[in-house]
Amino acid sequence: MKKINTLAAAVLAAVMASPAAFADDWQPNVDFHGYFRAGVGASRDGGQVSYNLADVGRLGNEKDNYAEIELGSTVWKQGDISFYVDTMFAMFNDDGWGDSTDRKQGDTQRDSFKLKQLNLQVKGLIPGDKDAVIWAGDRFYQRHDVHIVDQKYVNTSGTGAGLENWHVGPGQLSIAWIRSDREDNSWSYDYQAGSNYKWLDVNVFDIRYAGSYWDGGWLEFISSTFVPNKGHSGDTKYYNQTDNGTAEQFTIDIVQGFDGGYNKTVLQYANGALAPATWQMNGSWYAANSDFKSSNAYDIINTGDIRFGQSNFRLEHVIQFGYADGNINFNGVNDAWGQKTKSAKQFKAVIRPAYQLTQYTRILAELGMFTRTYKWADSTKTNEQGQKYTLAYAIAPGADILSRPELRFYASYMHASHASGVMSKRGTTSKDNYNIGIQAEAWW
Repeated sequence: MKKINTLAAAVLAAVMASPAAFADDWQPNVDFHGYFRAGVGASRDGGQVSYNLADVGRLGNEKDNYAEIELGSTVWKQGDISFYVDTMFAMFNDDGWGDSTDRKQGDTQRDSFKLKQLNLQVKGLIPGDKDAVIWAGDRFYQRHDVHIVDQKYVNTSGTGAGLENWHVGPGQLSIAWIRSDREDNSWSYDYQAGSNYKWLDVNVFDIRYAGSYWDGGWLEFISSTFVPNKGHSGDTKYYNQTDNGTAEQFTIDIVQGFDGGYNKTVLQYANGALAPATWQMNGSWYAANSDFKSSNAYDIINTGDIRFGQSNFRLEHVIQFGYADGNINFNGVNDAWGQKTKSAKQFKAVIRPAYQLTQYTRILAELGMFTRTYKWADSTKTNEQGQKYTLAYAIAPGADILSRPELRFYASYMHASHASGVMSKRGTTSKDNYNIGIQAEAWW
């Protein structure tokens, strides 16, 4: 015990003696941020269900419990120069399952605990630019998302390093080198070789330029280039079914803010292995389990939050049209669903109106629909359609439609165009289902 006390005293003395600890009379503080959603619900057969929330909206359509806890601190600061350490871990629990001790031995698919971020950000080192940041580590890197469908249409997060918010001309330049590697993954299955791949190395080079060029406006240009490691022929360490080569994604964000809301239009193009995710607004994901070398994808998104004058009525929305030519199908088998595509297109629209009843309560609705059509190599077509209708009563601390925390009571009805569309708790499928439940959501 004496040795332990001596060590603790030595560590404390070293910290207290550090000349950085009291630079400019500054004292370190811990920033506590986070997000969570959790709740309880039931569907027709008693279980909780979720149906294509990225297509028809997430309100009353989530069955998982999820949380992110972020702790960060400026560990050193003197003048405009600071060193910030950021960490985040995430916890996931699916489908209303209880504590892990309630499950059968070896069942680890229902919950998880992961380290999401761990990075250092150094600010103020660039001469004449106190806002520029040099960073390195694991990071959620400047993700762009549409909240009501829980989709990030730009997401190059990973382990990397970069320089961001560097003032160059009228805007700010950000450059980053990020790795998007992955190991043995049963989702990315090699149907031709009959086995899962072992490893894929991908370097991501991300360049962004953004600024406010008119009153209330924001314009951003994003270029993300994904360069994979080809591996060696016959080397089973690497995934080598198909060499899709370098792929690129280009994005333009045009945002206009106004009193009581904003509107954003997104124009996006991607080629190669980035095309399968881009046309469906699924982010910056390099697909490597089929031949996508000749694929191209185009995406147009409009989203926003509108308040109608001084009324208590607000509206969130997202409208998206995506198109791809060439192969964007993930499978390699020779059945009708698995053959290569000639083209594909998607349209979806989700609107979430809200009416504020009192300072703390509001009525919400969400109407969502999508239609998606694949044109196959034999010129046949497959179409998928789905809709969701939700009505909710919510309690929140403010009148903003995105004010959180929020406790909501909801009822949802979901409908699909084909019998395999809406999943039930018991593993069967049907054309429709419903959800009723109570959910809490918060970010801080």
